[in-house]
Amino acid sequence: MDNSNFIIVSHRGYSSKSPENTFASFDLSRQNGFNHIEFDLQLTKDKIPIVIHDDSIDRTTNGIGLVNNFTYKELSALDAGSWFKSEGKLFSKEIIPRFDQMLQRYAEKAHLYIELKSSEFELIDIVSELLRERDILKFASNNPWKTPGIIIISFNKSLLEYSKNNLPLVRHGFLMFQPNQENIEFATDIGCYAVFPYYRNITKEFIEECNEHNLFVASWGFSNIKQVIEVVSLGVRGVTVDWPLEVDRLLKKRFNWYRDF
Repeated sequence: MDNSNFIIVSHRGYSSKSPENTFASFDLSRQNGFNHIEFDLQLTKDKIPIVIHDDSIDRTTNGIGLVNNFTYKELSALDAGSWFKSEGKLFSKEIIPRFDQMLQRYAEKAHLYIELKSSEFELIDIVSELLRERDILKFASNNPWKTPGIIIISFNKSLLEYSKNNLPLVRHGFLMFQPNQENIEFATDIGCYAVFPYYRNITKEFIEECNEHNLFVASWGFSNIKQVIEVVSLGVRGVTVDWPLEVDRLLKKRFNWYRDF
């Protein structure tokens, strides 16, 4: 293995040093050289896809309530950054991004990992339409290690299958807690490119089985950098982390195959 085939994905942007799922977080990731960025989509009351992890606005804004109870105009007035404190920096001007804004700012400069959080199938219809309208599907066949590019991911089997049927040329990835044979078969059957198991449940045998099915294996859910080393040693080919630069430095230190180009 070498680092041209290993991917570090910034989890909701550079979320250890800036408020998750904001332009500040995505920009910081790119400024540090990490162009594979993951973000979450929910639908507003007026059916606008927005970038937020939770189905409520309580944790990451100064508002209270469910995302789908508000129009985007109402949500756009919220402060999505002040809750986060980092080295004296203030993020009070951060807003909840719209998906179309994400495409405008990053589609040609990053590899986008689009996580479908809303359980509404209409989200996929709207995402598909925006990708087509903005001519983003031309990036679907790009090298998966490089930028630009897109991949759609979800824990929800029904949503993922529906999305793959709607966007057959786009790579899809199945997020899972339990890495098992049943989930490998599902991912293979619907034509997934990748599986993303929770780090704590991964085994070498699971990775070998995925390799036999030509499934790219990356992992998520880390609470510290040492856990990354454990799964990398098992053979995963990518990780989604809050601290991409720190992980990059550690991999360069610990693994001979991970080196500068």
